Amino acid sequence: MPMSPISAEPEDLLTSDQVMDRLLGDETLRRLAVTCVLRAVRCGNEWRYRKSDLEAWIERQIVSATMPRT
Repeated sequence: MPMSPISAEPEDLLTSDQVMDRLLGDETLRRLAVTCVLRAVRCGNEWRYRKSDLEAWIERQIVSATMPRT
């Protein structure tokens, strides 16, 4: 089924980068790292994430969201 076009004011539309910032903002990423949900290493005051680990985590979220709830 084709998706219907989005009708919104231009200022209401977000870019892909803005969506990612909201979904995986610094605080969310830190929480995921500290709780070992997403593998990361601490470099001084910053966290570093392996691209492949981030992609695998996103894929798990997609699969989990599409699985039927029982």
